[in-house]
Parts: sequence; C-alpha cells; structure tokens
Amino acid sequence: MLPGPPFKTVIMAFERTVPPGVDPIFDRLLDEMITGTDEQRRSRFKYLPRLELAPKVVMSGVKMVGGEKPTMLCNKLRDAYFVGPNYLEINIDISSSKFANMVSGIILPKITTVVVAHAFILQGNTDEELPERCLSVIRSGGIKLNENTVILQGPKEGDEADIAGSAPSGGAASSSSDTDQPPPGR
Repeated sequence: MLPGPPFKTVIMAFERTVPPGVDPIFDRLLDEMITGTDEQRRSRFKYLPRLELAPKVVMSGVKMVGGEKPTMLCNKLRDAYFVGPNYLEINIDISSSKFANMVSGIILPKITTVVVAHAFILQGNTDEELPERCLSVIRSGGIKLNENTVILQGPKEGDEADIAGSAPSGGAASSSSDTDQPPPGR
C-alpha cells in the first residue's frame, strides 16, 4: 500500500518459470518462503530497487536518503502473508514507515517520468545458498496512478462486503486501487 489518503495499492503478480529440480537451492528457499513461518519469510525476502530513469530532483532525493540499497523490506515495514494451493501473497504496507513515506513522497509526484527496476531476492544465509537467487524482477515506468485506479467502495454500515475479487462491471481488476481509508486491521 502506498501512502495516502487516498491510499493506493499496487499489485505485482509473478509465475514460476524455472521448473522444480533445475536449481535445488532455489527450490528449498522458495519452499521455505511458501511453507515457512512469517519470521522465516522476513529473513529471506529482500528487495533491491534501481532507478533507471528519473528527473534529477528524484535521483538527488533518493541519493540523499541512502540510495539504491538492498533491504530486508519486511523487517522494516508492516507485512502480511497469505498462502494458497498455488500462490504466496506478500502484502507490504509502505505507509507504515516514516522513512518509506519520505522516499515515496520524492518519487510519487514524478512517477510518470520514473523507470524503476524492482528485484525481489531470496536472501542467502549460508555459503551453500550463495549466490543469492532472484525470485522475480520487474521494471515499471510511466505509471499513471490516477488513470489506472479502481475506486473501491468500503462496506456500508451493517454490511459485510467482499471486495477482494471485485472489478468494475465489464472490466478486469486494475493494478492499483484508491481509497480514503487504510485496509481494515492495519
């Protein structure tokens, strides 16, 4: 979730392409991410951003706050994990950190002119687990948050709404949502 209000949610979905058995270390680390405890997941999930294109003011601001460094993201931000038969969902609340809010405040106003490579890495904690394995990489650029937003209506008083799979009629779910309230329970 990005800072707000309005709060924005960005969704990145990935599918495994390396067949099981090709890299036994990756298989074990991925299995630990899926079947392990939240603490085990936090000790493995690493994020490495790289600004590939950005206005000078954004580049300078990011350097001022420490630059592009790998971080154990879920040790610094509020997180939640959801596991199903064929998926692992990691929810990361960027708005739960003053520092992350500051970095977002530098980037978000110029987001349409920024290109960022996001690497999600499985942390290697032993010599056997090195080099570290990349879980996924995605490049985002030219994001128009306001144009790619679905406004989710919260439940009316007394109703229990299920908005998890909802989308505008005749359309597909969007890559971001826009609400005035943080998600319940946060």
